[in-house]
Amino acid sequence: MKATGEKLFEGVLTSANIHYQITRQIFLSSYIQHDSRIKRINLDLLLGIELGMTNMISLSLKRFYPLEGSPYEYKARSFVIKASYLIRI
Repeated sequence: MKATGEKLFEGVLTSANIHYQITRQIFLSSYIQHDSRIKRINLDLLLGIELGMTNMISLSLKRFYPLEGSPYEYKARSFVIKASYLIRI
């Protein structure tokens, strides 16, 4: 609470994170968060492939599911492909 008595946040955030190493080079990670204040569930999925000690390609999917209205309706989603390469000098 602030000194004025105003609450900074009302609600409950619940989250879970699961990381699964499929092989030595391939992993799958997921993050799920429930927000009671805006009544939605956030889902983040990440599939990563390590090509070497510092090289990686990853595929990411992020979605927001509302808890009110139709359960099949989603408000936002994003899909990202990322490649990273470390250059040593």
